[in-house]
Amino acid sequence: MIVREAYDENEEAERIVGTVQDLLLRGYSPGDMAVMYRTNAQSRALEENFIRASIPYRLVGATAFYRRREIKDVIAYLRVVHNLADAISLNRIINTPTRGIGGKTLEQLQIWAASLFMQPGDALIELVTNPDIQHPFNGRATNALHTFGQMLYAWRTIRDEVSVGELLDLILEQTNFHGYIVDSAKDDDDAHDRWANVMELRNVAAGNEMLLGDFLEQIALVSEVDDLEEEPNRASLLTLHAAKGLEFPIVFLAGLEDGILPHSRSLDDVESLAEERRLFYVGITRAMDQLYISHAFRRLGYGGWDVSVPSRFLQEMPHELVDGGSAQQRRQQTKTKASSWEWPSSSGSSSSWSKTARPSSPTSSSSRVSTARPSNERPSSTPQPEKSLPTPKYLRADIPDEDQETAPKVARYKTGQKVRHAKFGAGTVIESKLTGSDEEVSVAFPDHGVKRLAASFANLEVIE
Repeated sequence: MIVREAYDENEEAERIVGTVQDLLLRGYSPGDMAVMYRTNAQSRALEENFIRASIPYRLVGATAFYRRREIKDVIAYLRVVHNLADAISLNRIINTPTRGIGGKTLEQLQIWAASLFMQPGDALIELVTNPDIQHPFNGRATNALHTFGQMLYAWRTIRDEVSVGELLDLILEQTNFHGYIVDSAKDDDDAHDRWANVMELRNVAAGNEMLLGDFLEQIALVSEVDDLEEEPNRASLLTLHAAKGLEFPIVFLAGLEDGILPHSRSLDDVESLAEERRLFYVGITRAMDQLYISHAFRRLGYGGWDVSVPSRFLQEMPHELVDGGSAQQRRQQTKTKASSWEWPSSSGSSSSWSKTARPSSPTSSSSRVSTARPSNERPSSTPQPEKSLPTPKYLRADIPDEDQETAPKVARYKTGQKVRHAKFGAGTVIESKLTGSDEEVSVAFPDHGVKRLAASFANLEVIE
């Protein structure tokens, strides 16, 4: 077996597909090869690289990443924020998660919008911004539409002032999308898998600096390839759970890191850890001729880049069966050759990659390594437990204790107002609400992202 370390999950996927291309030139067919991994969310980077390389593949026992329900829901939110005229996406999200906007209310909205010669999305914004407008909705429906419309208006207001990743964080936070996933899941495992898919999309958004429209166009280009006629001879992409009973001449095992395989939820339980070890055994015994194992130096997690720890299962493998040196040697090679990773070919000789690794960011290979984590900071040997969506970093502005004696009766700031802060400069109010004895204002600042501020201490000046 051949074990190598990639710089990150994107380079790992790129190098796996590069090896597949090399093996195709040596006479193997796509159907001879399988890429296996622990969680469904890991398929995203692999799918995109197989598509770019025009290598036919199939997902065994799973749905293509961009066709998964929760991913289509989140992308629909972004599409509506980008384009109010996208009625199909609006219909998908207007009551997802459930917010009291049923089919009858939606039909009323569509009819009312048509009477105004507007798209339903534009009519929804009109309902929020024009308090005097006449409409057909009863009190309950009005409140539900108004609540959703306010969020949509706020997201559209800041879409050009924050990154796609920050916008997505705000949408997930304000819609309680994690709660929706948990409530609609079949069981805990299903909830974990579906939320991991959402986090993978979030990582994609956080890992680029595209404008929202460009980001959506890129996703469309990748996802629409699935509509092409399927080639019968295809490489297989599958989880280890789906691999039982199958065999392939060439097998790739991706993501061999503590926290992935074994999964983070199994690390403190002897029986669960034993089950993870059995999954690893299933994977390595699926290969008939050649086994490639890979792990990444770093992965994009919930709070940023984290240095990974190679799977403890690799240390249990007989050294004479492993081509690739020790974990320490592989880590040193990664630091030395951060953007030119090599794997030996199936024939046993060392062959260089035909393509140079594409950096994850527009920096040199040396700077890419140095930005992962300070050199004097050692990665923990125990991965952090799985988390729900954390409070986005740009919403973590300190809020002073509410120690004033009287609470404001009316909010002073309104959505869409232009304000100025002494430190952050000019910004746009995206939300304001009364909290205890104070008013909490969320403001989008072009150069500082979104800040949540206590009005009594922020001294915001209304400039428009």
